[in-house]
Parts: sequence; structure tokens; C-alpha cells
Amino acid sequence: MGIQAELFVYEPRRLGNWRDAIFLEELDYVLRVKGKKKFYYLEAFNNFDAFATPYSYLEGAEGFAIGYQEKNQYFRASIPPSTINDNVEREEYVLNFSDAMDVIRAERTSYYLGATKIGRIEQANLDRSYLNFDFEKYYNEPKKNKKNDNVIEISNKYEDPDKDERVKDRKELFEKDLKSEFDIDKYEDFELVKDGRFGDTAWLQYREKFTVKKLISKAGRNYIVEIGKMIGDQIKLDSAEMKTRQTDIWLPFARTIENTITVNIPDGYTVDGLQDLNTSIDNESGSFVSTAKVDGDKLFITTRKLYKKSFDKKELWPNYIAFLEPAYKFSQTKIVLRKK
Repeated sequence: MGIQAELFVYEPRRLGNWRDAIFLEELDYVLRVKGKKKFYYLEAFNNFDAFATPYSYLEGAEGFAIGYQEKNQYFRASIPPSTINDNVEREEYVLNFSDAMDVIRAERTSYYLGATKIGRIEQANLDRSYLNFDFEKYYNEPKKNKKNDNVIEISNKYEDPDKDERVKDRKELFEKDLKSEFDIDKYEDFELVKDGRFGDTAWLQYREKFTVKKLISKAGRNYIVEIGKMIGDQIKLDSAEMKTRQTDIWLPFARTIENTITVNIPDGYTVDGLQDLNTSIDNESGSFVSTAKVDGDKLFITTRKLYKKSFDKKELWPNYIAFLEPAYKFSQTKIVLRKK
């Protein structure tokens, strides 16, 4: 197709830099393809991969780019690390309370981009619906008869007698994953919205419905809601970790983690405790910013956590403490639904 490409030979990040290489067997390789604005690094891919999805083990890897066109055409190069805009995890919640005020009904829409899709995109596409599209695109192209130029339509549909079983398996997998985050009362539904397969900016998106019981408790005429737990588990640092850091800081990749929570406030109640839900910490290594406000009968909460780098020297550990601690404290916050 005339697309410029090279073989990129590198030392995997887990083993160090190029200068750390000792044995030939340590080296690995990837296809380096020149696009209009940047180079793309292509691994062996499968049906679930989006084009040029960032791989954490290629972050900042050093090596040699070897050209295919001419003999002895090679030069030193490195793979640039991905950024907070390349790898995004976003979750949007809508929360309602049961009439008995003992159960929270949640609808969650999840979005993943870049390396955050790894491990999720395969489960989300487990039903294989994407193969209907692939068969239509790649196998059902009209062909001309050589003798009379008649167009022959070829129908080659993907037959899938086991789809219902895989849909069931997918739901069970996501239910299991969700139970690792929350004490789920009932997992009700899973819906794939976008399969995340095409283009380096292709979003994986799916929607889930479930109920949670233990995040709400009665306190006299009022109710206490552990709203901070909706952003998932956060890193809890012990006293020793707060003081010293013995090693440099290696992260899988730079990334953005966002949460939007919309709480429908029950009739006859107001919300207290918003002062602990507004935080803003930002530095060169990362940030944690949260907001909370009531508008009419709805409470809107947003959080945004950034890991800006995939590597930092241990001397910058205080930067991480600065935003990891507020994120953990937020996850422990509660609001009060106060009876009017």
C-alpha cells in the first residue's frame, strides 16, 4: 500500500533501558508505521484490538528502527510515552433511592480509551456481534462475472448458535467485576453501546444497571449515604509510605480517571455534607479535583484524577502523596439526606 514502515527492535520496559540489555533473547520487536502526524506501533492484534492501542510495555522503550527498503538502514529511536489524553477511563452514574430508602438503584455508563480498554474490550465483545459487521465488510463484497460483467452478490453471514450462552457468560463476568468494587444487591443488565474496535480514538462504551444495599443507612429521621465509595477503591498510604520512598515511581501509563455522579434527591429531603466533596490538588505529577453542587432536586458530583506520567524519580514522591491522599479521603466521605 506504499505506507512507510520499519521494524522497531527494543528492550522491554520491565527489563530496563536499551543500555541495560545483556542477551539477544531479551529484545522484542514491533512494527513502526508512519502516519500523517505521528508514528504508530503495531503489535500482533486480534479481533478485539483497536488500531494502535497503546501498550504499557512500550512506554518510552528505547531501541533501533530498521528500514525495509534499503540495506543497513537503521537508527536509534525511542517510543514516546502515551499521555493523559490517550488513556481515559470515565464512569457516569445516575443514582435513585427505593421508596423504602434501603436500596440505591444505579445506572452506570462506562467509557474507556487507549490502554484502559485492555482486559475490558474482550469481555465486552464476548457476544461476537462484531463478526456480523466484519463478515459483511470483508466477505460479502459484490464480485463481477468475468464473462458478462454481471455483479454477483455473495451472502456469507456469520452463524452463531451459541450467542445466547456467551451473552449470559458476559453478564456474569461483568457482574463478578462489579462485585469486586461494590457490595451488589442485584446485577440487572449489561448493554454494549460502542465496541471500541476501530481507530486509535475509538471509545469502548457500555451501560450497566444494578442495585446497592450497604451504602445507605438510617440515622433517626435522616439517612447517611457513603457517596465517596462510588468512585471505586483508592490507594491508602500507610504512615511509612507517607514518609519515605526507596524506589523510583513506575506506572503502567499516564491516564485520566473521571467520575460523574448524578443523585436524584428523594422528595422531602435536603443534602448536607457537600463541603467535604470539593477538592483541588494539582502538580506536575498528577492531580485530584472534585466538585459537588445541588441544582433543584439533583446532586451533581464530579471527580477527575490524573496520573500525568508513566515514570518519576523517587524524589518526587511528595507530589503523589499530595493527590493520592485527597482521593482516598474523598472515597471515605458521606452525605446526609436530611428530612425536611
